[in-house]
Amino acid sequence: MYRTWIAVVDAARARFFTHERLAEPEGLRDELVEREDLIDPARRSGHRRDHEATLDAEFARDILRALSLQLAALPPHRLIVCASPHMLGELRPGLAMLHNPPEIEEVSHDLTKLTPHELRVQLESYGLLRHRELAGPPRLADR
Repeated sequence: MYRTWIAVVDAARARFFTHERLAEPEGLRDELVEREDLIDPARRSGHRRDHEATLDAEFARDILRALSLQLAALPPHRLIVCASPHMLGELRPGLAMLHNPPEIEEVSHDLTKLTPHELRVQLESYGLLRHRELAGPPRLADR
C-alpha cells in the first residue's frame, strides 16, 4: 500500500484526505477518502480585519495539531499541502517540525471548495497523483 495525505486549507477551513493505492489480487485499487473537515469558528463568525493575522496563525496551529494526530494514526509516504500562499507561509514552519516527516509537496492554490473527485482530477493535472490506471507509487521521474 502507498498512502498520501492531502491537506486542503484556506483561512477558515481545512480538509484532510488520504489517497491510498492498494495492490489486490484483482489489480490495483486506489481511493481518495476525506478523513476530517476542520472549520475555524472565529473566522466564520466574521471577526474584524485587524485580527485576521492572529486568527490565521491560531488556525494554522490548530491545523498542524490535527494533521500531526492524523499522520501518527495513519503514517503516509507523502503529504500534499494545498493552500493559498499566505496560509502556506503560516503552515510551513510547523510542517518542518512534524515527527517523522514524510515527503512534503506544496500546491499554492486554495482547493477547499472542490469535491473529492474534482480534487483528484486537479492533483492529477499537477502531476501529484498518478492517473488511477497507472501502476505503482509515483517516482520523481514521473513528476
